[in-house]
Amino acid sequence: MKVRDSGMPEEVRWNGFFDTDLILSKLNINSKIADLVEIGSGYGTFTISTAKLIQGKLFAFDIEEKMIENLNQKIQNQQTNNIRLEKRDILAYTTELPDNSIDYVMLFFTPRIALGVY
Repeated sequence: MKVRDSGMPEEVRWNGFFDTDLILSKLNINSKIADLVEIGSGYGTFTISTAKLIQGKLFAFDIEEKMIENLNQKIQNQQTNNIRLEKRDILAYTTELPDNSIDYVMLFFTPRIALGVY
């Protein structure tokens, strides 16, 4: 059976690609945003920082159990209480959130070819 996976590189390498604060600033992620969805939360590179900036809930979705477990531990360590983390293939099952209930959607996609992974 074929299983989807994100094709993520190692966490240190992945996090080295980004200046998280600068990116969130350029994307206008701030306290004017109530609820936000992050599709493909992965290691949580943007998740916790974003959750601290917005006023509502951050709904984070990923398809890999390992990523969910890793991020859940970080959320607990940071005592961030506005993140709703769920393992879900949203391409197959959507987010199941009500229509027009989210102010902002984040999706950071890095194709395998850009990472040199084939």
